[in-house]
Amino acid sequence: MTKFDRYLLLLFAKIFTICFCSFTGLYLIVHLFTNFDEILSLGKQEGNVVGFMQKFYGPRILDFFDRTVGMLVLIAAVFAFAFMQRRRELTAIEAAGIPRSRMVKPLVVIALIMIVLSIVNREVWIPKYRKELTSTAQNWNQEGATDSQFQKDHLNGLLIRVRRAPDTSHQYKNVVVQIPIYLSDSISRIVAARANYVEANEDHPAGLLLESISEPLQPWKLNSLGSPEKPVVYFPNDRPWLTGSQCFVATHLTTEELAYGQQLNDYSSLSEMVSSLHRPTQWFSRSNRIAVHSRIVRPLLDMALLLIALPFVIRFSEHNLLLAAASCAGTIAVFQIAVVTCQTLGSLSLIRAASLAAWLPVILFVPLTPLSWRSIDR
Repeated sequence: MTKFDRYLLLLFAKIFTICFCSFTGLYLIVHLFTNFDEILSLGKQEGNVVGFMQKFYGPRILDFFDRTVGMLVLIAAVFAFAFMQRRRELTAIEAAGIPRSRMVKPLVVIALIMIVLSIVNREVWIPKYRKELTSTAQNWNQEGATDSQFQKDHLNGLLIRVRRAPDTSHQYKNVVVQIPIYLSDSISRIVAARANYVEANEDHPAGLLLESISEPLQPWKLNSLGSPEKPVVYFPNDRPWLTGSQCFVATHLTTEELAYGQQLNDYSSLSEMVSSLHRPTQWFSRSNRIAVHSRIVRPLLDMALLLIALPFVIRFSEHNLLLAAASCAGTIAVFQIAVVTCQTLGSLSLIRAASLAAWLPVILFVPLTPLSWRSIDR
């Protein structure tokens, strides 16, 4: 590593740190002042406001880094090179016959390191803080928590919505189960005050044991729904192991799917996402399949963004630093719009293959990287 490489990497590190701290600080200030009363109250309950803020915002900083690392790497690389160009430091180096493609190689290396670090953050660190990331300041202690969205069990057609009970993944409150019409034309839904997730045994498969049922009325008079050999909803009238205010709902949804809903994919590792696709509840979920492929191609897209945008922006930096910043922002915007558009078209089945919806940006942009890289010495 030459002295120039060390100088350029140090400049990159300074700019990256300043940008990350600035964006993170802005995010924390906005979030803190919009939730100041709740954060202060929770901190006093735990006896240490600063300690609680570390517990609350630490995982969110990791999540913020994951969402912005690709953009920040490009910004830091562009401005490191642009500042050297503005101060005429590159003129002497180019006069010595060293091409620009050699000068920016340290930036490519450090970008690869940052992308690898983001992969470790995404696959190892963030999944450990899933509960903290899915909790807000308003429902941190599960007081007044909002209910999750309805989750569909595709094998039996049930729609289930629950509220996660405090400090457990197997107990729920405010349970609502929507019954499809082919199971019953007289019972549209079941509402219960609480439920426990119960593993399969000789009496029933895995599912939710609902208690304190408020709808339908008089559940002890009802017969089980579904086929006699394989019921879906068990009522006390023909299941003596249930009491009068109980019923049992068989479901293939896991406890994490019930508790976290659509947020589960956002804070799961790639291995967890792949294993979830083999569960029957996910067979018909295009968005989950697209999310898996998008997770795989994300490092490729982050690197492609750098290799395409860096030569393009460097050419503008020779004349105007402001123009370089504008071209950098425009390149990021076009890139992100293309990625989101492909994923949206895939979710709407306008792109029929879920894998193609995620890989199409790679197919479009990666072949452009050699062309863009060659232009850097022109």
